Amino acid sequence: MKKALLSLGVATGSVFSTTAQTYISPGLASWTMPAASTLAVYRPLKTSCYSYDSVSFPLISPTARQDLYVYSWEGENFVKNGLGWIRRDPVSGIVQNSGYFGVPISKYDMSVGIVTDRDGYPYVIASYHGPMGYTYDTYQWTPSGVMTATTPIKINVDSMYMINRISMDCYDLKKVVFTYDGRPQWYPDSTLRRQGGIYTRAMNIATTGTGYAPFNTSQGNERYIDSTGHWGAWPDVAIGRSGTEVTIPYINMDTPLVGYKTIYVRKTGFNNIFFGAGPVTMPLVDSIPAATSIYVANYGRHLRIDAPDHGPDVWSLVYNTDRSELFARTMPSSGIPVSKKLTNLLTLWNSQPTIAYNDSGTAINYGWYSQDAGAFISNKLYSNGTTFYPGTASGVYKKIDNVPFQAYILPVSFSRQNDRSKYLFTVYPYIQSGAVNYFDMRSKLAPWSSTAFRPEAPTSIHDAHNDLGLIAFPNPSTGGFTLKMEGYNGKKLSVTITDIAGKKVTTLEGYLDIVNAQLSTMSQFLVPGIYNISVTNTDYHKVLKVVKQ
Repeated sequence: MKKALLSLGVATGSVFSTTAQTYISPGLASWTMPAASTLAVYRPLKTSCYSYDSVSFPLISPTARQDLYVYSWEGENFVKNGLGWIRRDPVSGIVQNSGYFGVPISKYDMSVGIVTDRDGYPYVIASYHGPMGYTYDTYQWTPSGVMTATTPIKINVDSMYMINRISMDCYDLKKVVFTYDGRPQWYPDSTLRRQGGIYTRAMNIATTGTGYAPFNTSQGNERYIDSTGHWGAWPDVAIGRSGTEVTIPYINMDTPLVGYKTIYVRKTGFNNIFFGAGPVTMPLVDSIPAATSIYVANYGRHLRIDAPDHGPDVWSLVYNTDRSELFARTMPSSGIPVSKKLTNLLTLWNSQPTIAYNDSGTAINYGWYSQDAGAFISNKLYSNGTTFYPGTASGVYKKIDNVPFQAYILPVSFSRQNDRSKYLFTVYPYIQSGAVNYFDMRSKLAPWSSTAFRPEAPTSIHDAHNDLGLIAFPNPSTGGFTLKMEGYNGKKLSVTITDIAGKKVTTLEGYLDIVNAQLSTMSQFLVPGIYNISVTNTDYHKVLKVVKQ
């Protein structure tokens, strides 16, 4: 199956507003990794991301905790898929390790999450559609980075022909639910071999037993969702209510491939999926007649759902009705679903939306790429699903980042892990003006209470083709700092130290040994706090964050 970005039409005459961008403290992170110059991100078709704070990290020490961020991207026509990660100290916020690597192009429609095994060792889990059908990989997270994948494990039981989408959600590092679709199959005598429609599989990581793999092949069973018909398609999934409830929306494709289709939403308990075998009953909790005409392009990524990880039994989904309109459909605590148009005064393409409840489950963030704005934009509703959050309103949006006008859809992702993360984690591709095919992958953190996103240029924290192994040690330090550059090229350096507010403390210049002699002396007299050390020469630039205790 050839994957291609959908070429978008262009219209004129849209009028809308983006509210003034509010700067977030420079102490909060904004990163580029990888940069377009590495040629690692080619016309991205999909992104996915996940974050979790204060995860146990026994390979550092028995009591170590780390903030973990992972993301993936997928290139057009099976070109340049990849996975990136960031590990930060939960107290200082300083990046301890980061990196990325390419993923085989045979793995696509990838979603990523974070889990731990019974002994608390962290792993990245990635679901995708590949040569084996619907599959997941696990990658152990070590102090030196995310390791290459373990043996892939097949999710679907049969070798049925897969056509559309696999989605995944994780809960509290221990529970995972997959959902996917498939066409029906018949034997030569026309008897039904396999039911088509929507399938699901739940996994619950054991806290007892031996071995370090997060899952084994016997974890959970593939379950056909009863009454989803031969042609239920494009499902998504959310785990909510403290890991006890699973909600799955999908598009009803029983009618011909023309016109507007109905979106169905089904819901059941996690244990109802995890235990047992064979078809599983998921009661229908909502239907949206004639909801969407966008169900072919880009693997149905125009339908996304989220639910608060802990808290009330509510959910919200976002979907395209057509190329320009986005609607939110929310089940509030009243138990009566409500709809709200998100794209007032926008007329061009506004597609591939993403969604995330905030940490308290009281507000819902929506984001997407807008041709009207030439930017990734966002707005926000209260959990009642009808009232815009302060700072956004009907026809008023916040910019995540400006992007030169693109004639195709660009994918942005929010981490759908809510109350175990201090910030909303956002990942998206960025292309420099005049560039054609290769993109930066950018990521940002924003406080849950804010509707603003950081507009400053992000800092490159890792570049496989331009990383001289620069570190500052010790870090944190009660005395002075010293720079180490494994790939030092012998040229003079300019080193600028600024405080957390961006105020310059000093600038040092000279060869590495001279700079270190000055730095180790003067940094002993720094007042406790967080500082940026910017290191530049004719071939290199990098910024380090350090903590003086």
